[in-house]
Amino acid sequence: MPPRKRRQDSDGLEKPKPPAKTARKKSDKQPSKKAAQVAPGEALVMLGDGAEQRLQWFDKYQDKSEEHPTPTIGPEGLEQMCSDVGIPIDGLEILIVAWQMEAKRMGFFTLEEWQHGMGKLGAFSKSSLKASLLPFQKIHESAQQANLRDLYKFAFDFAKESHQRTLPVEMGKVALQVPIRIAQPLMDANDTAHAPAIGLWKLILPAERFPLMGMFLDYLESKEPVKVITRDQWMQFLDFIRAVKPNLDGYEEDGAWPGLLDDFVAWKRADAEQ
Repeated sequence: MPPRKRRQDSDGLEKPKPPAKTARKKSDKQPSKKAAQVAPGEALVMLGDGAEQRLQWFDKYQDKSEEHPTPTIGPEGLEQMCSDVGIPIDGLEILIVAWQMEAKRMGFFTLEEWQHGMGKLGAFSKSSLKASLLPFQKIHESAQQANLRDLYKFAFDFAKESHQRTLPVEMGKVALQVPIRIAQPLMDANDTAHAPAIGLWKLILPAERFPLMGMFLDYLESKEPVKVITRDQWMQFLDFIRAVKPNLDGYEEDGAWPGLLDDFVAWKRADAEQ
């Protein structure tokens, strides 16, 4: 009788084998040829069920140029991955993927980040990634969700330049009209990727779910009170929309909010009186 063929995922990649019932001794475990090709310092990412499948999948999108010190997927590969998976390059899904990977640089995923994040998601192919993102569809339905706070906190560091402590409010008026492209980010003169705070807010806290977000963006765009957003302002705004209702009930003048939020409330109240 011919040997049975292993089942394959719909993407053509072999599904990971279930864990063996009896553990093998470490001394008996032989490194695979693929693992031997991984750069020093990257070996730890080979551990875990599905790691070999994730490595094959990573190789499909990897930037094979010599400009990266470690195996890396660049903007072109990420755009192709988004197309293959069926998620937008300017949507919340790819930001969630970056968050799960704990990615350090917008527009780029290293092999270590890939194995870490895809392992957490239980994804090893485009179809399994698409399925793993389904539970996150309601992440921004409520500002009270712990996962939303974690994603929100991650987004600030992910979007800013590594040597900066703030996010620009916008990058010219055109940035207000163009969605944030996480997979194909805006690049500055030093080839550094970053994103404006306004674009991230629109992505993570859409005004249709968080009316105060829309009001606050109107204030930023019309009055231009600041050019940059600090980490404290960024994080306290999430606390603000948790505590304060769209009609400003719940706002306390001695609540120790950042001056930017106090000024926003004063502007909104003055506008309502007109």
